[in-house]
Amino acid sequence: SIRNANVASRVVYLSSKTSDKVYPHLTLPELTYLATMGGAQLVNLENVIGNFIVGKEFDALLIDPEAEGSPMQIFDEIDTIDRIFEKFIFLGDDRNIKAVFVRGRKVSGTDITNL
Repeated sequence: SIRNANVASRVVYLSSKTSDKVYPHLTLPELTYLATMGGAQLVNLENVIGNFIVGKEFDALLIDPEAEGSPMQIFDEIDTIDRIFEKFIFLGDDRNIKAVFVRGRKVSGTDITNL
């Protein structure tokens, strides 16, 4: 998971600060890549999954960052789409997930026809 990779990356970074070589912690784009295309490449499925290129299997979550009871607080004036994505990754939970898609089919969630 991205959250666990982030924690591990920060532990390595903090531990390395006392040695001769400092390892920077992973950025959100790097963590996201590892969780998507990196994982697909690891299992030799990068031609099938890992991103949203046409022809690949569509696996995705539809999220509502302002769902009832959401652990995230969104500020319309300052939160960009990137910042909202980051908040979902590190703070979001099942309350924010409206629908789950696997191989292009909705396998869980609410009616999304009126979005």
